[in-house]
Amino acid sequence: MKKILFVAYGGGHINTLLPIAKKLDPSSYEVCFFALTTSIDKLKQTDFKYYTYRDFFYSDEVQGYGKKITAGLDTIKLNDEESISYLGQNYLELVQTHGAVEADKLYRKSNRQIFEPIKSMEYVLKKINPDLVVSTSSPRSEKCIIQAAGKLGIKSIALIDLFAVRCISWFKKNNFANKVCVFSTMVKSYLTLNGRNEADIMVTGNPVFDQLANNSNAAKKQNDVYRVLWASQKEPEYFAEFGTHGNSNLPLEIEKKLIEIFKDKKWTLVVRNHPNEESRKYPDFVEISASSTKLIETLNSVDLVITCTSTVGLEGLILGKDLITIDMSVITPTIPFSKYGYSVGINNLDQLADSIKKMYDNRKLKKKRKYSIKNATENVIVEIEKLLKTNNKSD
Repeated sequence: MKKILFVAYGGGHINTLLPIAKKLDPSSYEVCFFALTTSIDKLKQTDFKYYTYRDFFYSDEVQGYGKKITAGLDTIKLNDEESISYLGQNYLELVQTHGAVEADKLYRKSNRQIFEPIKSMEYVLKKINPDLVVSTSSPRSEKCIIQAAGKLGIKSIALIDLFAVRCISWFKKNNFANKVCVFSTMVKSYLTLNGRNEADIMVTGNPVFDQLANNSNAAKKQNDVYRVLWASQKEPEYFAEFGTHGNSNLPLEIEKKLIEIFKDKKWTLVVRNHPNEESRKYPDFVEISASSTKLIETLNSVDLVITCTSTVGLEGLILGKDLITIDMSVITPTIPFSKYGYSVGINNLDQLADSIKKMYDNRKLKKKRKYSIKNATENVIVEIEKLLKTNNKSD
């Protein structure tokens, strides 16, 4: 029986991998996870065997570094031991690689973005000894475990959930993963233009979107009122990966403009805040989509989605909704919806009212779907099975 190790952080990363793991035949494959940070809580809700940093790294030295780092963080969503182990081991490897003085300088400058625990991931792989590693496109542990798999001769598949801008520096290397699965031909073209072998890249779609794609016509709007969803999210003051500064007040500025537009309209403004945002009060004419409401229900009730970079925008597109992106976020270059024709992008909030009006005027026009892959999970499984049929050691 072949052993497959899935590796993921939380959010969209673990949600991309879980549908694959659930569909694999348990009589043919032994499936386990290496759970990173907030994916632990998600995996606790499943029957899958999973490992965490705590299972491998909890020496006195790790605890010393980990406790020091966690004490300086405002929010820790993991229990203390998991946080201590994850942060402590990553910092310990930084010290082992660069020395204590230089490690301190690097961490002060770049924080957790500087972590690159390749040796730690080699240790994890030697302990678990999988036949195949499957991960997504996050930096740090996800990136490093694919690199470690290559060094150890273990086959690997890496999935890019959306665009490849943030991860291009390592995905363009032809020794990074045996196969790369992407959600669109545009991402494949971007990778090949940057030097990746075309034969390595498979357009599978993203498994996290299968349910939406298969239910894209399941529910229709139940009224004729034009409804617009503002999918909000926090805007970082500093984007360490690119060394760029953002406007943390941008979401509030967008909301203020939207409220001005909708207060005199017969249209309905629906607001859905990101779970990590602080709750805010809105005028009575604004409808709130609570986090307890299933996103698909909210999306099926609206005509248009407005966001900066949230994947809610793409989920709306899959369900046939229009999309406006406000391309003023520090994250916009990494989630270029408008650049690739997925949205109408605006660069000035004074353009917002006219953009919404144009969408309203053209609301009945038939539109070609930007994403219509309904079997991404099966597509990735095909690649897994193909790779496992080759020699166990990486070619």
